[in-house]
Amino acid sequence: MLPPINRYPLHNPLSKPPRRSNSRRNSASPRVCRPLTLRDSGIDGSLMFARDVDFRVTDDIGFMIHDMAATLTPARPGELIVFDDPTSVMINVHRGEVTLDSTKLTAIFDRYLFQYQGSPLRNMCVMPQDDGNLRITGEMHRETWVPTVLVGSLSMRNADELVFHADHVEVASVGADKLMQAAHVKMADLLKVDTPIARLDDDVVMQVAKLTPPPALRMTITPSAGVNFKLDDRTVQHIDWPASMPPRGISCMNRHR
Repeated sequence: MLPPINRYPLHNPLSKPPRRSNSRRNSASPRVCRPLTLRDSGIDGSLMFARDVDFRVTDDIGFMIHDMAATLTPARPGELIVFDDPTSVMINVHRGEVTLDSTKLTAIFDRYLFQYQGSPLRNMCVMPQDDGNLRITGEMHRETWVPTVLVGSLSMRNADELVFHADHVEVASVGADKLMQAAHVKMADLLKVDTPIARLDDDVVMQVAKLTPPPALRMTITPSAGVNFKLDDRTVQHIDWPASMPPRGISCMNRHR
């Protein structure tokens, strides 16, 4: 469920007429793309600004928004965005900074990425460590369910893939790193994971665009450390907060014609 939103029909601070036709500053602004009707403004989206918001997609899945500028676009052009229907909107993030805490990481790993019939992992709990690594505890299926610990780091493989690389593996409370190296066994030999959301080669590779349930999130994660992520699609150089923006919360507005 999306947080409460302040709606003000104010001037869009990202839509000032550009001095040069190649201005990157204004490319994030919604565009007039269809004729105006009683139900359709003809604008392809609304701007959303968020600051210090605990953004919950569903249950515990979400992230803490420190600051963000994004465009909300109807999933079906010309249709209304219904905030009680997450499938009705796409969120195109232009710039921002977010954090995933233990509760939200656990929800993503345990109740979304690996909650499917035949999953080799269950009862997962993710704890960020002081050094920026993640410690993931749970159970791995190896004929029977055995306790498992994975310690490693998150990083971006490319613009579309977020990767968890395990530097340390424990199975049934026994360190398995040296044994796996000696036997030339990789993670993919222990676990079989290949879904539209995540797959396992030497690392757990997650699709950024499918990392959470709807609403669809389009975001470009820049190289970050630990569980703090900077988002930047290079369409705005910085966030110009609207005059209506509260110290904490969300504000949305349409661009005037």
